[in-house]
Amino acid sequence: MRLHFLIFAALCGIPLLPLPYAGKVFDFAQRIGAPALRGVIRETTGLLLAEVDRLWDERPGRAADTAARTAQLRLRAAETAERLLAWLEEIAPHHVARESTPVPASTAG
Repeated sequence: MRLHFLIFAALCGIPLLPLPYAGKVFDFAQRIGAPALRGVIRETTGLLLAEVDRLWDERPGRAADTAARTAQLRLRAAETAERLLAWLEEIAPHHVARESTPVPASTAG
């Protein structure tokens, strides 16, 4: 599953079972407490279906845990944005606006 799809699903509280194609997907699954299958081959189809069935049964309990974990990730993302803005202000203080400033109609694209 693509990473951004998983992020949106987690934010919406939708149960998910990532099939990691890259380390970043596996890492995200670990951060939100979702199981992540390392690879799916024909011989493991039964295991995949069993995992889907188990996750479906556990979805009410997992929803609160996923919500709490995604809230923590949101805070980390906000901290990253603040650090980036601070760094940009250091290197180009006159070019960084912290609040959205309306663009004058004459310069709007």
